[in-house]
Amino acid sequence: MRNLINTFSHNIETLRTFVVGIEPVLNAQREENFTKNKESLLPLLVLLNKTDPEQFPLDEEVRQLLINKFKIEITEETEKGMKISMENEKESYFGEALKEIHMTDSQIKMLYQNSLMNLVVYFENVISSLIKEHIEKFPNINKKTISFENLQKFNSIEDAFNFLIEKEVHDLMYDGFEDWIKYIKNNLNLSMGYINPFTDKIIEIIQRRNLFVHNRGKVNTIYLSKVNKTDYSVGDEISIDREYLDNAIDLIEQMGVLILLEYWKKIETSDVYRAKTIRDLVNQHLKNENWTLTKAFSYFLMNDKGLNEVYRVTGQLNYWLSMKRLGNFKEIEKQLMAEDFSAKKNDFQLCLLALQERKDEFFKLLPITCPSEISYKELNEWPIFNDVRQLEQFQEFIKKENLLLEQP
Repeated sequence: MRNLINTFSHNIETLRTFVVGIEPVLNAQREENFTKNKESLLPLLVLLNKTDPEQFPLDEEVRQLLINKFKIEITEETEKGMKISMENEKESYFGEALKEIHMTDSQIKMLYQNSLMNLVVYFENVISSLIKEHIEKFPNINKKTISFENLQKFNSIEDAFNFLIEKEVHDLMYDGFEDWIKYIKNNLNLSMGYINPFTDKIIEIIQRRNLFVHNRGKVNTIYLSKVNKTDYSVGDEISIDREYLDNAIDLIEQMGVLILLEYWKKIETSDVYRAKTIRDLVNQHLKNENWTLTKAFSYFLMNDKGLNEVYRVTGQLNYWLSMKRLGNFKEIEKQLMAEDFSAKKNDFQLCLLALQERKDEFFKLLPITCPSEISYKELNEWPIFNDVRQLEQFQEFIKKENLLLEQP
């Protein structure tokens, strides 16, 4: 399970960094195209002003000057837009400029679409790998049969057995997301309560990806029959923006990892490597301030009774921190403020005091705990101390400690 989670998370993070790295390049190219073709695109400003004068304000006198300069004539105007004509030479410059802009916009759309396709592939791979690994551990394919023709192709019983496993997984993956989940619940005996609130969103993500793969991004009856609460109609062109893609990536990672963790917890209750794997995931998302995923994985960690208390308490602290950062403090306030860590180690006590914003007690405990149990680096980098780091007392403490360190 550890390798499967690490591979899945690595693929997801690679996808994130790919989008983050490529998108600014394409946006810069688009801006460069606008700047380079600024004069040739002036007719576009006339059209935009005519369509939406509030968003693209243009003095009427200036608009007429532009129309006269470029010999623009609006030949047709409808609810969907308008058509223009210009002198051939001007039209050529305008058309070439629009082509460059359109090319960059198409590249950005392609970046989002291909990223969504890859995301769903990663999810499908992790589900199929999980099911295959389970069948290999606990074979239950006695009712499956092999034709005599296929049987002749195998060199051993093991080859035939592997064929049946591959066929079982292959056939299931063609059935669709709801059938995957039903199979996992019934055959792997997972509860998967965490997935219920997001089932509709995951189905929509998969169906949207299918539109780009099979129907040129246009809504069809299959999409409408599978997706709840949509404003689209058959034939509408569907799109993806950065916000949609980011949310889809977060959701697919969250659900994929939680399914794997629940299965891991079921078959190896006290495996310490699970704690380390979750800790690494949480630290990665803490660093990126992705509070949604930090919350999800921390919540799993703090409730994993098969793991050491140290890991579970760390999960509890990071869960509370995530809830605060997500603006959900009211939901945990009563529990957090009533919590008492006096029987726990000083570093845990210090973290709790920071979350509770009990400043006097925090700064009383700070010199006892740092650097003996919490290093200066951790104190300056852990997100749980972000708020106290803004206080003058904290700055004075660091300054004083630095002076002591500098003494011979």
